[in-house]
Amino acid sequence: MNPLKRLSEHKYYIFYKPYNVVNQFSKERAEHVTIADFMNVPKDVYPVGRLDKDSEGLLILTNDKSLNSLLLLPSQKHERTYLVQLDNDITDKAIEYIARGVQIKLDSGVYHTHPCIVKKLSKPPVLPDRNPPVRMRLEIPTSWALVTLIEGKNRQVRKMFASVGFPVLRLVRVQIEDVKLGKMNPGEHIEIKGAELYKLLKIDPADAVTSKRQSATEYVKKIVTKPAHRRSGTKTKPAVADKPTTTSKEATKNAVKYGGTSSTKMAAGRPTKDGNRSTSEKPFKKEGTRTTSSRPETKEGTWSLSTRPDAKEGKRATSSKPFDTKRPTSGRPAKESSRPPSKSGSYKDYRGKK
Repeated sequence: MNPLKRLSEHKYYIFYKPYNVVNQFSKERAEHVTIADFMNVPKDVYPVGRLDKDSEGLLILTNDKSLNSLLLLPSQKHERTYLVQLDNDITDKAIEYIARGVQIKLDSGVYHTHPCIVKKLSKPPVLPDRNPPVRMRLEIPTSWALVTLIEGKNRQVRKMFASVGFPVLRLVRVQIEDVKLGKMNPGEHIEIKGAELYKLLKIDPADAVTSKRQSATEYVKKIVTKPAHRRSGTKTKPAVADKPTTTSKEATKNAVKYGGTSSTKMAAGRPTKDGNRSTSEKPFKKEGTRTTSSRPETKEGTWSLSTRPDAKEGKRATSSKPFDTKRPTSGRPAKESSRPPSKSGSYKDYRGKK
């Protein structure tokens, strides 16, 4: 399809979002003021990007889904320009610090912003009055700055200036690439042709077609790579028997390859009826032997085979000495038995006979 013809099938709008307006059409609360209170557009039209409720300025709306990725991806490096009113007179040192990049806190963690263009204005810019007006303190002056970014993290501009000690009192987005507010007033919107908008945004219309194809290809790949039971819409997973079994040699080899310890290596199980060995993670247990404890230490008074090479049958796991029948097992002193010793010198079960 011809890229210009495709653009003619979509709608494009430029909107001056006022202060205290939520950047969406639906109301989450009854007291919310949304874009729907100012614009009557087709239902598939949505804003490109976001502008916080307490921010003002330029907002692009369209039903062209490809424009969203072409404009907002950080790799595209599209410039966004803001006018910022600050609490107190910002210093040149703070301007330089922000221009180099500062650390801000995001939900994902600490983020270091990219270098940007920051300029202190000598006098306030000409802007429509805000409703309600900005609260200012008589004893503390204010200042204005012009900042241009190539990225748009959540409340980034406000966090950048707050990090150097100058809170933002008012924030107005006045430009995206060559798209400007001009003489528009808050709440006004204009419709613009797609070809003209793409030209002002410095985006090739052919890239929109490519982006749409790539999105469709990625979607197909996601569908194809899904398991069969998920593609069919059923929730039943394939039986465990369908999975290939792992022999003891392969399990030991994989454990050594990926750094598995001896406790995590898969040991060979007992032979099954069909002659194969099971892939149970439990170690092989011989008849009449005690299993090796997986704990690093064994409680006193219990029996287990020691993992030391010099361990022998009849030793305590917590002691290096052989087990002695005369030695107490609970730490208390041994009591003298009242049973008479036998001729061989060992104790026998003594029962008096009538």
